Amino acid sequence: FDKLFADKFVDHTCVIVKIKSNNKKSAIKKGEKKIQLVLDSIRTSMGTNQFCVLNEPLVLVSTEISTRTGMFHERYNHKLLCEINESDMSLIKPVTETVSRFIDKENPSKFEQRILRSLEWIGSSIQQDEPEDKISNLCTSLETIFVPEKDGRKGEKLAFRITLLQLRINGKFTFPERTLMLYEKRSEIVHGSDYNKEPPNKQDVRSLESLAMMVFPMVCNIIQKNNFTKISKFIEWLENTDE
Repeated sequence: FDKLFADKFVDHTCVIVKIKSNNKKSAIKKGEKKIQLVLDSIRTSMGTNQFCVLNEPLVLVSTEISTRTGMFHERYNHKLLCEINESDMSLIKPVTETVSRFIDKENPSKFEQRILRSLEWIGSSIQQDEPEDKISNLCTSLETIFVPEKDGRKGEKLAFRITLLQLRINGKFTFPERTLMLYEKRSEIVHGSDYNKEPPNKQDVRSLESLAMMVFPMVCNIIQKNNFTKISKFIEWLENTDE
């Protein structure tokens, strides 16, 4: 192990995941998926400005045979391992610890699967270069959590529900008009508009990315606290004005 891999790990951050599987091929596939979700949680913690790209990781599989433990290297496809310093950990830990409960579940509920898809969309956005791509992916991430409806004024629902969540959690909120304006820019991108309004810029990206980074862990904590397994229950909780 030392001869093969020590130089790849020294002074670098490593992602270690535990996978249960009946065969090596399945273990590699599950391992890659799980590692990508961990990396997406790190991206979601830090955002574009601090940490834009985490490259493909080194995938190692440890397999136990009878009483002996063997280590084999199945795939080596990374370019550079990511580096995270101690000061970064204060940003990363709250999100990664919260999300890990979903990532580690063998059989997540449909709502928990939505959470993981939302995480993937945020991670994907952070890796994009163009403002249009970033805005589109971030809106899809938020839509996945807040708007299960397939049609009908999605932008208004998204903006309204995000504001309700913020008010419930800490009493501070982003004006829904601002969120709706950003969502409408996404609609212009998706539907091929000629941009009668201003196209998305870096400030739009920063605003929407900050919003997604803020509300994503809020939703994760609410789900765990209330044991929500259906998105309909979460929406009902959000819109219950009697509480």
